[in-house]
Amino acid sequence: MFRYFTLWYSFFTNSLSRELEYRWHFIAQFTMDIVWYAVQLLLFEVLFLYAPTIGGINKTDMHIFLGTLFVIDAMNMTLTSHNFFAFPDLIRSGELDFYLIRPVSTVFMSSFRFPSIGSFMNLLTAISFLVYSLAQVPLAERIPGLLIYPLFVVLGLAVMTAFQLIFMGISVFTVGADGIQWILFTIHNFGMRPDTIYTGFFRKVLLYVFPLSLIASVPARLLFANPDYGLIASSGMCGIAFIYASYRFFTFALTKYSGASS
Repeated sequence: MFRYFTLWYSFFTNSLSRELEYRWHFIAQFTMDIVWYAVQLLLFEVLFLYAPTIGGINKTDMHIFLGTLFVIDAMNMTLTSHNFFAFPDLIRSGELDFYLIRPVSTVFMSSFRFPSIGSFMNLLTAISFLVYSLAQVPLAERIPGLLIYPLFVVLGLAVMTAFQLIFMGISVFTVGADGIQWILFTIHNFGMRPDTIYTGFFRKVLLYVFPLSLIASVPARLLFANPDYGLIASSGMCGIAFIYASYRFFTFALTKYSGASS
């Protein structure tokens, strides 16, 4: 485990050096993410002008949800997102061959090779907003949820990565998945809204089958008043099963990779 952390740290320092050579790209990436945060906040601020709650969530708890979403999304952008978009090029160029022969996990190399330094700055911004949101509620009443909240934040990040692994696996078969990548972006949008705005069968699918609600809704629920621990635990277990299934699918897809020489 320590070997992988050391390896990732070398990836991080390498990416930092590269980003410092192109400072305007670094600034543009930071600015775009800040604008995205502002758009999400403004959207819900407008909606709360017309209703006291949205999906049973008040404005204060909605800020906690958004803070959770921003943190998990920024972690994903920092750690894995760039690698996801670059993966089809690895297949087309044959560079994936070198990932397969290295003495480390191909899943690790494919998902974490290129950290995004600009998004790391956004992560600090997202954490600051989450701390501000939590300061608006009586934390003493929410300590039990707060203790396991970090675990579910990591689980939400893992679920986002799991969806990316599935589409990376699909790109092995299609040899290029630029359009498929944007399909995933559209699917992720369902997880970027509170799960309580969905009803019936569709909500159950987002909680237990394709657990997009774990991206932000379920972790944020831990910090709401009177959280439903039964729902949180059951969706968490389904999320773990989904992560394992996505990992197995990706490793299966790699066995079908024919290499640059084919």
